[in-house]
Amino acid sequence: MKELQNISQKLLQEKKVEFIIGYAKGTLPLCSTPIVITNDKECGNLIFDLTCGNNLATYLVKHRKPITDNCKPIGVVAKGCDGRSIVQYIVEGQIKRENVVIIGVPCKGVVDFKKVREKIGEREILDYRIAGDKILLEGKDLHISLSTQEILDDGCLFCKYPKV
Repeated sequence: MKELQNISQKLLQEKKVEFIIGYAKGTLPLCSTPIVITNDKECGNLIFDLTCGNNLATYLVKHRKPITDNCKPIGVVAKGCDGRSIVQYIVEGQIKRENVVIIGVPCKGVVDFKKVREKIGEREILDYRIAGDKILLEGKDLHISLSTQEILDDGCLFCKYPKV
């Protein structure tokens, strides 16, 4: 995570990107939230772990005014599946390659909330901690350690391209 923060900070300091689309810790346990970083001092908010399921590539085309030839590139944190989406947007002409800086992160998979719910029932998760290949879930009447492999999305279990 520190490397992600350092790379992002350097890109912003050197003005190589207009902003960076990444992930921050969400308000709900096990849910990260997309974040737009415009200032190098905000880079400490960037995270990447198994809670980062959103495909941030969609933000390159969804909420952005048309990218012109004279605009600065946009940085985007991308796991393998997000990287393939970015390539598809480039192939389709929705974005230009020179207008995006891909910050590739190695992905070990993302949480499947249905699998978590099967393991904990209706108990509420108030906090979590990732420790190696285990995830510790805490809450009222809840203290459980699960293998991360037990709660990963099925697509992640067979992913051939976890890196960009």
